[in-house]
Amino acid sequence: MRKSVFAEICARRLRISLGRINALTHRAAEVGLLPMADGSRYPDLTSDDTARFVIAALADRGLGHVPATVREFAALRSDGETLGHALAEIMAGGEALHGAVTGCLVLHLDPASAALTASGLHRRFGPEPPGNTAAKTVVVPGATLAAIGLEFGGKRPDEADSLVALARVSRSISMAFEMEPV
Repeated sequence: MRKSVFAEICARRLRISLGRINALTHRAAEVGLLPMADGSRYPDLTSDDTARFVIAALADRGLGHVPATVREFAALRSDGETLGHALAEIMAGGEALHGAVTGCLVLHLDPASAALTASGLHRRFGPEPPGNTAAKTVVVPGATLAAIGLEFGGKRPDEADSLVALARVSRSISMAFEMEPV
């Protein structure tokens, strides 16, 4: 999928202006964090590219800070896995995407840290944010991440919405059975 198509998906799903997303991701592309067109050749995004793309759009600390911000957030670790890798797995589809449906992504911009809840597991990437200060925080429902991943995988918006709704119901039913006393 081309960067311009993915930008439209993210703008619609994340409710961020397309112009802002294009500006942020262009800065990331200028330093090699995202692919750039080469003449008439437009490279397709990989799932790793989409993870950096989503980080650039969500962790907006200003245009001048895009490269450092994307590198910093993508490299945040939790038990040996990076946030960039966890997001790439969601965008790639499969079990990680399905697990994200009932979860949530929370980014704390300063100091950089993130929390990702997926498949019933809560993971902290980076340091625990200080509890006694106000800080800019971005919260993205897992259903939104899953819908973005489904559209990246080729689903139409209405198909992605239907699949997310179905996955939420099936997850709820599965959880209800697991919580039943034996």
